Formats: sequence, structure tokens, C-alpha cells
Amino acid sequence: MARIIHPRSLRPPKRSRWWSTLIAGAAVGAAAAWLVLRRERPTLDDEADELSPRPLGAPKQPDLDAMTARLRAHPGAQGLRLRSLGGGILELVGSAEAELDVSALLATLAAEPRVSVVVNRVWMPEAPQPGEDGDTQTRAPSSP
Repeated sequence: MARIIHPRSLRPPKRSRWWSTLIAGAAVGAAAAWLVLRRERPTLDDEADELSPRPLGAPKQPDLDAMTARLRAHPGAQGLRLRSLGGGILELVGSAEAELDVSALLATLAAEPRVSVVVNRVWMPEAPQPGEDGDTQTRAPSSP
């Protein structure tokens, strides 16, 4: 008599199916972890380069003494002071005379090396005083 093979007997048991999925997932996870962690690690030489002092010829801050001397050369700028707020930010403070072109002075200061921003706190003689036409909050209300 011929032996009959049933299709059920050809399939592996259900228990062995999830093992292959688990092994494939672990292999993919290990490969992903290896790709993420294989970055180049810094060596001691790289860290020493970062900690080395900067050369003295290239200071991070602008040269305020030289800039103040050039500022004093402008007519009408004797009442102005120049301060560094750090990080290349300069503050120009004081009262300017009428003949001083403040916008040109600010453009000149902003063009200096290692200067990123110039903050303007300059009072001009032609600026409106509080209570003049430009200030509406201090006017007395008109009576009907």
C-alpha cells in the first residue's frame, strides 16, 4: 500500500516560526547598533588641540583703545563713550553735537574687525524733548 503524505506534516510546527523572526530581529538590531556606535571617537590629540590657547595676535574682543582714539578724531564726538558688551557687541553712549553724522559713525564702527553689532544710545540736540510734539502721553487733555 502506498504511503500518503499529508500537507500538514510538511509544515514545521508553529513553535519554530517565531524563533526565526526573533533571530532576524536580533541581527537587524545588532547591525543598527553597530552603525550608530561606529562613529569616530576623539583621540587625546584632538582634545589637546581644543584645549590649546589661542594665539595672542588674534584677540576675540575688538581693540577699544584704538577705536576710541579714532572716535575722538570725529568732530562732535567728544561726549561719546565706547564700551564693549562682549562677543563683538559695542555700545556707543553719550551726547553728540549737532555737526556729528551719527549714522556714518555707526557704520564706521560696525565695519571694524571683530565687531558684530553696535548699540546706539546717543542723544542728539535735535531730538525731541519729552512733552514736545513727538510725545503724546504727556500732553494735557484739551477742555471742550
